[in-house]
Amino acid sequence: MQIKPKLDLCLLGCGEVFETLQNEISAYGWDAAHVQLHRFASVDDIAAQADSILSKYDPKAHTLFIAVDANAMNYARLELYGKARLRGFRMHALVHPSVISGADTKWADNVWIGPGTLLATKCHIESNSFIGQGSRLDSHVHVGAHVWVGAGARIGAHSRISNHCVLGSDVIIKTGAELGSHVLLDQIGPWEGSLPAGTLLESGWSHPAQMIGPGYTFQRQQSA
Repeated sequence: MQIKPKLDLCLLGCGEVFETLQNEISAYGWDAAHVQLHRFASVDDIAAQADSILSKYDPKAHTLFIAVDANAMNYARLELYGKARLRGFRMHALVHPSVISGADTKWADNVWIGPGTLLATKCHIESNSFIGQGSRLDSHVHVGAHVWVGAGARIGAHSRISNHCVLGSDVIIKTGAELGSHVLLDQIGPWEGSLPAGTLLESGWSHPAQMIGPGYTFQRQQSA
């Protein structure tokens, strides 16, 4: 059972995870009387209003949870998370009590792990990553920061999911797979081996695309 810190929780965000947590926050060990909510009208509003909303709260009196879906490869959630951290806020993790976690499995701040998820031994989930309900992570799985793992996904042992990846619902990652950063998989698979950074495979696509942008251009120049 989670131990609630002696601070009120502020739940900020928008989207499906926000709505779920708003309705079920007591299941995560929080008394509704000690929870404040702010729902942004849209992801666009986060950029426009983040500073003014955060200024209403006190890092000495409030801990935050940022609940934003996988919009823009999780950068929409990172934008609000980053601004909150720069202001000195503590970020809480929300792990459903039905989660089964093996020995030495750890998660960082602003991590959400949905109901019915199974985490085997020695898994590690970095900051600001969301693991959807009914997912399964086998032993020694490493999930990077700002990642989205859809409901029912399965990740095989010793796999590594790098920062800003998005895995759709029921996606299967086989043992020992390595996904580079900014990989989007919305086809079940199963997937094995290595997928390079920026690989995109939406539902219905017959071939993967490759994301091109400043970060990837820089990496190519460095390795050239």
